[in-house]
Amino acid sequence: MNLKPLFPFAFIALLASVQLASPSLLRAQAPPGPLAPAQPKDDDRPATTEQPRELKPATKESLKGSWKLNLDDSDDGHKKMDDATTSSNRNGNNGPYGGNRGGLGGPSPFPGGGQRGGMGRNQGEDTTPQVQRLLDPADSLSFTQKPGEVDLIDSRSRKIAFYTDGRKIEKSKDNEYQELDARWQDADLVSDEKIATNRRITREFSIQPGGERLYETLRIDLRSGSRVNIRYAYDIIPDAKQ
Repeated sequence: MNLKPLFPFAFIALLASVQLASPSLLRAQAPPGPLAPAQPKDDDRPATTEQPRELKPATKESLKGSWKLNLDDSDDGHKKMDDATTSSNRNGNNGPYGGNRGGLGGPSPFPGGGQRGGMGRNQGEDTTPQVQRLLDPADSLSFTQKPGEVDLIDSRSRKIAFYTDGRKIEKSKDNEYQELDARWQDADLVSDEKIATNRRITREFSIQPGGERLYETLRIDLRSGSRVNIRYAYDIIPDAKQ
Protein backbone atom coordinates (compact mmCIF):
# COMPACT_ATOMS: atom_id res chain seq x y z
CA MET A 1 0.00 0.00 0.00
CA ASN A 2 1.39 3.41 -0.94
CA LEU A 3 1.34 5.70 2.19
CA LYS A 4 3.07 8.71 0.68
CA PRO A 5 -0.17 10.53 -0.31
CA LEU A 6 -1.48 10.20 3.28
CA PHE A 7 1.64 11.57 5.04
CA PRO A 8 0.93 15.28 4.57
CA PHE A 9 -2.58 14.90 5.93
CA ALA A 10 -1.39 12.97 8.98
CA PHE A 11 1.26 15.58 9.75
CA ILE A 12 -1.28 18.40 9.52
CA ALA A 13 -3.70 16.57 11.87
CA LEU A 14 -0.93 15.96 14.41
CA LEU A 15 0.13 19.62 14.35
CA ALA A 16 -3.47 20.76 14.88
CA SER A 17 -3.92 18.49 17.89
CA VAL A 18 -0.72 19.85 19.49
CA GLN A 19 -1.91 23.45 19.04
CA LEU A 20 -5.27 22.67 20.61
CA ALA A 21 -3.66 21.01 23.60
CA SER A 22 -0.95 23.64 24.23
CA PRO A 23 -3.15 26.28 26.08
CA SER A 24 -4.22 23.74 28.67
CA LEU A 25 -0.61 22.59 29.04
CA LEU A 26 0.58 26.14 29.47
CA ARG A 27 -2.10 26.78 32.08
CA ALA A 28 -1.10 23.65 33.93
CA GLN A 29 2.55 24.69 33.97
CA ALA A 30 2.01 28.41 34.77
CA PRO A 31 3.16 29.51 38.27
CA PRO A 32 0.34 30.11 40.76
CA GLY A 33 -0.96 33.73 41.09
CA PRO A 34 -1.41 35.63 44.37
CA LEU A 35 -3.51 33.81 46.92
CA ALA A 36 -6.83 35.33 48.06
CA PRO A 37 -6.56 36.74 51.57
CA ALA A 38 -7.88 34.49 54.29
CA GLN A 39 -11.15 35.57 55.84
CA PRO A 40 -10.58 36.77 59.42
CA LYS A 41 -12.06 34.71 62.18
CA ASP A 42 -14.55 36.25 64.55
CA ASP A 43 -11.91 36.33 67.30
CA ASP A 44 -9.48 38.22 65.05
CA ARG A 45 -11.85 41.03 64.17
CA PRO A 46 -11.29 44.27 66.12
CA ALA A 47 -13.91 44.95 68.75
CA THR A 48 -16.28 47.76 67.87
CA THR A 49 -16.27 50.64 70.37
CA GLU A 50 -19.57 52.12 71.42
CA GLN A 51 -20.01 55.80 70.70
CA PRO A 52 -20.41 57.85 73.90
CA ARG A 53 -23.96 58.94 74.55
CA GLU A 54 -24.42 62.60 73.71
CA LEU A 55 -25.76 64.42 76.73
CA LYS A 56 -28.36 67.11 76.28
CA PRO A 57 -27.28 70.54 77.51
CA ALA A 58 -28.98 71.84 80.62
CA THR A 59 -31.66 74.51 80.38
CA LYS A 60 -33.33 76.73 82.95
CA GLU A 61 -36.18 74.23 83.15
CA SER A 62 -33.71 71.46 84.07
CA LEU A 63 -33.65 72.82 87.63
CA LYS A 64 -37.28 71.85 88.26
CA GLY A 65 -37.81 68.73 90.34
CA SER A 66 -36.32 67.16 93.45
CA TRP A 67 -32.67 66.39 94.15
CA LYS A 68 -31.03 64.16 96.75
CA LEU A 69 -27.71 65.02 98.41
CA ASN A 70 -24.73 62.94 97.25
CA LEU A 71 -22.68 62.98 100.43
CA ASP A 72 -19.61 61.29 98.94
CA ASP A 73 -19.19 63.91 96.22
CA SER A 74 -19.91 66.90 98.48
CA ASP A 75 -17.55 69.09 100.47
CA ASP A 76 -17.57 69.15 104.26
CA GLY A 77 -18.70 72.73 104.80
CA HIS A 78 -17.40 73.00 108.37
CA LYS A 79 -13.97 71.66 107.44
CA LYS A 80 -13.70 73.99 104.46
CA MET A 81 -14.59 76.93 106.67
CA ASP A 82 -12.11 75.88 109.37
CA ASP A 83 -9.34 75.44 106.80
CA ALA A 84 -10.06 78.84 105.25
CA THR A 85 -10.09 80.73 108.55
CA THR A 86 -7.00 78.90 109.82
CA SER A 87 -5.12 79.72 106.63
CA SER A 88 -6.12 83.39 106.92
CA ASN A 89 -4.88 83.54 110.49
CA ARG A 90 -1.54 81.99 109.55
CA ASN A 91 -1.09 84.71 106.99
CA GLY A 92 -1.67 87.39 109.58
CA ASN A 93 -5.27 88.21 108.67
CA ASN A 94 -6.64 87.67 112.14
CA GLY A 95 -9.64 89.94 111.94
CA PRO A 96 -11.06 91.80 114.89
CA TYR A 97 -10.84 88.79 117.21
CA GLY A 98 -7.09 88.25 116.86
CA GLY A 99 -7.39 84.79 115.37
CA ASN A 100 -9.64 81.81 114.91
CA ARG A 101 -11.22 80.94 118.22
CA GLY A 102 -11.59 77.35 117.20
CA GLY A 103 -14.41 74.88 116.96
CA LEU A 104 -15.90 72.55 119.49
CA GLY A 105 -13.22 69.95 118.82
CA GLY A 106 -15.58 67.23 117.58
CA PRO A 107 -16.45 65.94 114.12
CA SER A 108 -18.98 67.97 112.19
CA PRO A 109 -22.40 66.33 111.89
CA PHE A 110 -23.60 65.73 108.32
CA PRO A 111 -27.05 64.84 106.95
CA GLY A 112 -28.20 61.25 106.94
CA GLY A 113 -26.77 60.37 110.33
CA GLY A 114 -23.18 60.28 109.08
CA GLN A 115 -20.28 62.34 110.29
CA ARG A 116 -17.36 63.72 108.39
CA GLY A 117 -14.06 65.22 109.46
CA GLY A 118 -13.51 68.78 110.52
CA MET A 119 -13.14 70.80 113.68
CA GLY A 120 -16.83 70.96 114.42
CA ARG A 121 -19.14 73.90 114.19
CA ASN A 122 -17.21 77.06 113.58
CA GLN A 123 -17.12 79.30 116.62
CA GLY A 124 -14.65 81.78 115.15
CA GLU A 125 -15.09 84.93 113.16
CA ASP A 126 -17.82 83.69 110.79
CA THR A 127 -20.66 82.61 113.03
CA THR A 128 -23.41 84.61 111.34
CA PRO A 129 -26.68 82.69 111.01
CA GLN A 130 -26.58 83.06 107.20
CA VAL A 131 -23.21 81.31 107.08
CA GLN A 132 -23.90 78.64 109.68
CA ARG A 133 -27.09 77.37 108.08
CA LEU A 134 -25.24 76.78 104.81
CA LEU A 135 -22.43 74.70 106.30
CA ASP A 136 -24.79 71.74 106.79
CA PRO A 137 -26.40 70.99 103.41
CA ALA A 138 -29.99 69.82 103.24
CA ASP A 139 -30.67 66.15 102.52
CA SER A 140 -32.81 67.15 99.53
CA LEU A 141 -33.86 70.18 97.50
CA SER A 142 -37.09 70.68 95.57
CA PHE A 143 -37.52 73.41 92.95
CA THR A 144 -40.59 74.85 91.28
CA GLN A 145 -40.64 77.69 88.76
CA LYS A 146 -42.95 80.59 87.99
CA PRO A 147 -42.49 83.58 85.67
CA GLY A 148 -39.63 85.58 87.20
CA GLU A 149 -39.40 83.31 90.25
CA VAL A 150 -37.81 80.05 91.37
CA ASP A 151 -39.00 78.55 94.66
CA LEU A 152 -36.85 76.19 96.71
CA ILE A 153 -38.02 74.00 99.58
CA ASP A 154 -35.40 71.88 101.34
CA SER A 155 -35.66 68.81 103.55
CA ARG A 156 -35.83 71.06 106.63
CA SER A 157 -39.02 72.70 105.30
CA ARG A 158 -37.19 75.98 104.71
CA LYS A 159 -38.37 77.93 101.67
CA ILE A 160 -36.42 80.42 99.57
CA ALA A 161 -37.99 82.49 96.79
CA PHE A 162 -35.40 83.49 94.20
CA TYR A 163 -36.71 86.46 92.20
CA THR A 164 -35.16 86.91 88.77
CA ASP A 165 -37.32 89.79 87.55
CA GLY A 166 -35.91 92.56 89.75
CA ARG A 167 -38.92 92.89 92.04
CA LYS A 168 -38.55 94.32 95.53
CA ILE A 169 -37.23 91.89 98.11
CA GLU A 170 -38.97 91.68 101.47
CA LYS A 171 -36.80 91.21 104.54
CA SER A 172 -37.23 87.79 106.12
CA LYS A 173 -39.22 87.74 109.38
CA ASP A 174 -38.30 84.17 110.35
CA ASN A 175 -35.81 81.42 109.55
CA GLU A 176 -38.28 79.35 107.53
CA TYR A 177 -38.83 81.75 104.64
CA GLN A 178 -36.47 84.01 102.73
CA GLU A 179 -36.52 86.09 99.56
CA LEU A 180 -33.36 86.63 97.51
CA ASP A 181 -32.54 88.65 94.44
CA ALA A 182 -31.29 86.25 91.76
CA ARG A 183 -30.30 86.09 88.11
CA TRP A 184 -29.80 83.53 85.38
CA GLN A 185 -26.34 82.97 83.96
CA ASP A 186 -27.20 80.80 80.96
CA ALA A 187 -28.86 77.82 82.72
CA ASP A 188 -27.33 78.53 86.17
CA LEU A 189 -29.33 80.22 88.91
CA VAL A 190 -27.18 82.66 90.92
CA SER A 191 -28.11 84.71 94.00
CA ASP A 192 -26.28 87.14 96.27
CA GLU A 193 -26.97 87.62 99.97
CA LYS A 194 -25.42 90.43 101.99
CA ILE A 195 -24.05 89.33 105.35
CA ALA A 196 -22.08 92.44 106.39
CA THR A 197 -20.56 95.58 104.95
CA ASN A 198 -18.68 94.60 101.78
CA ARG A 199 -19.31 90.91 102.50
CA ARG A 200 -21.73 88.56 100.84
CA ILE A 201 -22.65 84.98 100.08
CA THR A 202 -22.97 84.00 96.42
CA ARG A 203 -25.03 80.88 95.83
CA GLU A 204 -25.04 79.15 92.45
CA PHE A 205 -27.11 76.18 91.26
CA SER A 206 -25.65 74.52 88.18
CA ILE A 207 -27.15 71.57 86.29
CA GLN A 208 -24.70 69.30 84.49
CA PRO A 209 -25.30 68.11 80.89
CA GLY A 210 -27.81 65.28 80.89
CA GLY A 211 -29.83 66.82 83.71
CA GLU A 212 -29.00 64.20 86.37
CA ARG A 213 -26.51 66.07 88.57
CA LEU A 214 -26.90 69.42 90.34
CA TYR A 215 -24.05 71.33 91.96
CA GLU A 216 -24.71 73.97 94.61
CA THR A 217 -21.65 76.20 94.93
CA LEU A 218 -21.25 78.66 97.81
CA ARG A 219 -18.75 81.53 97.76
CA ILE A 220 -18.57 83.09 101.20
CA ASP A 221 -16.64 86.26 101.95
CA LEU A 222 -14.74 86.13 105.25
CA ARG A 223 -13.94 88.97 107.63
CA SER A 224 -10.27 88.49 106.86
CA GLY A 225 -10.92 89.53 103.26
CA SER A 226 -10.45 86.04 101.84
CA ARG A 227 -13.15 83.79 100.44
CA VAL A 228 -14.13 80.16 100.94
CA ASN A 229 -15.72 78.03 98.20
CA ILE A 230 -17.94 75.10 99.17
CA ARG A 231 -19.65 72.73 96.74
CA TYR A 232 -22.48 70.29 97.39
CA ALA A 233 -23.55 67.64 94.87
CA TYR A 234 -27.15 66.50 94.34
CA ASP A 235 -28.56 63.72 92.14
CA ILE A 236 -31.94 63.91 90.47
CA ILE A 237 -34.81 61.89 91.95
CA PRO A 238 -36.35 60.60 88.68
CA ASP A 239 -39.88 59.99 89.98
CA ALA A 240 -40.02 63.56 91.29
CA LYS A 241 -38.92 65.24 88.03
CA GLN A 242 -41.63 67.70 87.00
